[in-house]
Amino acid sequence: MSNLLNIINEIQYGYLDKDNIIHKGNDDEWFSKYKLQSKEEILTNMVGNCYDVTELLRSCLENTYKVETFFMMIAIPYKNNYPTHSYLVYIDNNGYNLIENKFGLNEGIHVFKTREEVIKYQASSYLKLLRNIYNLKEDDEKHFVITSFDKPKSGI
Repeated sequence: MSNLLNIINEIQYGYLDKDNIIHKGNDDEWFSKYKLQSKEEILTNMVGNCYDVTELLRSCLENTYKVETFFMMIAIPYKNNYPTHSYLVYIDNNGYNLIENKFGLNEGIHVFKTREEVIKYQASSYLKLLRNIYNLKEDDEKHFVITSFDKPKSGI
């Protein structure tokens, strides 16, 4: 598992767009141009964001462990600067394992006894980040959502 963590920590933050152009970091066009990379693309490009890393982890772990992926956001009906976040949890005999790379909320592998503990931990970290860096407004915080999601198709 430490080898996989080393690989995902080498991935630079950015995205691949629909024209197969690599962008380092985020820009104003990422929402309309972003393309979810396949495992092969992200390992070749070594650039991605939390969505790409989550799906890379899923492809590496799903045949060995039960995995569950989650998505968090402030769901307000207007354009805002609050980032979204996705992450993966794999389940083994030790419990519920959260794995995040260096640009995730909580770098490393963190083990929890229950699914609910992982969700509370990540929600708390995400909201703290939004409050401290993005000046999350109290009214906006009421629109916080977290949900699990199934494997999406690469290239969307």
